[in-house]
Amino acid sequence: MGLTLLGAVTQAGVLVTRGLATRRLPWGNVDEFGTAVVLVGVVAFLVTLHRSRESRRPGLFVADPQL
Repeated sequence: MGLTLLGAVTQAGVLVTRGLATRRLPWGNVDEFGTAVVLVGVVAFLVTLHRSRESRRPGLFVADPQL
C-alpha cells in the first residue's frame, strides 16, 4: 500500500508539473486525461482502504493501469 501511495503522489506531481508547463489544465489530450482518471481511481481506492481495511481486494485492479 505504501507503493500505491507513493505512486499516487508521484502521479499527482506529474499532473501538476504538466499543467504548469503547458499553462492549462492537464487534461487537454488523451494521455493527460487518462493519467488524471487513473489518479482519481487510485485516490478513491486509497480513501476507501483508509476507511475499511477489508477493501484490499480491488487493489490490483486499481493499481494495474499505473503499470
